Amino acid sequence: MVLLVESGLWPGAGLKRDSGPVAALMSPVVGRLRRHSLRTASRVFDSHLNDLSKEPNVPMTTQQWMETVRTWMEEQIPFNVHLGLKISELESGRITMEIPFAPHLVGDSDRPALHGGVISMLADTAGGAAVFTKVDPGSRLSTVDLRVDYLRPARLEALCATAEVIRLGNRVGVAQVRVFQGSLHVADGRAVYNIRRGVSAPPFP
Repeated sequence: MVLLVESGLWPGAGLKRDSGPVAALMSPVVGRLRRHSLRTASRVFDSHLNDLSKEPNVPMTTQQWMETVRTWMEEQIPFNVHLGLKISELESGRITMEIPFAPHLVGDSDRPALHGGVISMLADTAGGAAVFTKVDPGSRLSTVDLRVDYLRPARLEALCATAEVIRLGNRVGVAQVRVFQGSLHVADGRAVYNIRRGVSAPPFP
């Protein structure tokens, strides 16, 4: 998973056009992704950081960083925008986010149930975002490992995930994720992320 395409916060990165169900899920946004390249999105993100810290030695507050993460996740990652992802709860080391139901997310039309890839994508995105709230601005993440235990089929309704950081080192972060729909516990996830510390923005106070 670098946050965005390389990070796994945009799952499916690097897949060929004929890569099956995930590629089919991605296909409606190919045009938008070409226009909104990784380089362009990275410049937008760096611009957010610069706007929040005009003076080179002025630290960004935790609240400012949380709002930057929210804006980045909801508005600057094309795949998240396409899915309508929204963050409902956000604090340092913990996040809850939601994807609204859409017909193209169905993976089993007979049962019916959401596609398993939607569940794993949300688990990875939530876990990465939770870890991202704990690192300094300018850092980047990449997924090292993602385990998802599918407990029951996801209904045709909004899907939510809550992720919490359970370990944070200098180079590795680990998050535990719970995927749910109301009282229905859909899946559990555990994700490990590589952290590449950055120097493009001032650290927290």
